[in-house]
Amino acid sequence: MQLAIITMQQVIILFIMIFAGFACAKAGIVQRQAKQAFSDLLVGLVVPCMIISSYLTPFDPQTLHNLFLAYGLSAILLTTGMAVAFICTTRTSQRGRPDAKRRPY
Repeated sequence: MQLAIITMQQVIILFIMIFAGFACAKAGIVQRQAKQAFSDLLVGLVVPCMIISSYLTPFDPQTLHNLFLAYGLSAILLTTGMAVAFICTTRTSQRGRPDAKRRPY
């Protein structure tokens, strides 16, 4: 729960920064070239730093256990999703093949 609160705080700070940049651009304080530089700085440096800082917490065995559990469940869900997609696409491609005349587009 603490990680969710920290992440929410960081997202709010990010939106405040975005709004400040928007207000400066609308007021004409920031020139067009500076807008691109600020955007690059925000996306390339600030956002990754905020993500990393939001996950810096002391080690907890329960958190590690939950991390492995989430990894295992996501692997199961991805594998299931790929299997369902494979089955659905195989049935679709076999159904339309026999005498289907294709029109050129």
